[in-house]
Amino acid sequence: MTYFDAILTLLLSHPAFWLERPDDTRGPRMSQVAGEIQAYPPEVAAALIVQGQAESGFARYVAEGCRVVPKGAPDCDHGRARGYWQAWRAQCPGAYRYPVGSAQSLHEEVHCVARRWRWHLAGAGRAGGYLVGRDRAYRVALARMRCLLGVSDHAEPCLG
Repeated sequence: MTYFDAILTLLLSHPAFWLERPDDTRGPRMSQVAGEIQAYPPEVAAALIVQGQAESGFARYVAEGCRVVPKGAPDCDHGRARGYWQAWRAQCPGAYRYPVGSAQSLHEEVHCVARRWRWHLAGAGRAGGYLVGRDRAYRVALARMRCLLGVSDHAEPCLG
């Protein structure tokens, strides 16, 4: 399995956002996300997946800029955050140079959040506290990623 395929498999193993109806955009959207995440090592990729799932559930309405928020859904920090990782302008100014939901904005969002994770995982500090309460989810995601890539000792199924 390629690294891209492992990331995409892990992204698609999570359920769709709980307020969204199944649609045919999820696969292509997650392929785009996987394409950006694959530029980073598995430790960072797993963190990005866990954070994106926790912050937005990789919901379509978030990718579209929270213009139409489903009733009962989070509202992108009252319109101050953008993207699957809910990045604020001060945190990721590069993303705000491009239209919300664009490929360029997604690229900048991933780059910005990944940079923070690389710093955090190197022991230089916290990545905004994102792993608070998500340590187990991160360890599970990283173990699944390694299993999908064939670099794990575990005999059980990777996504079981």
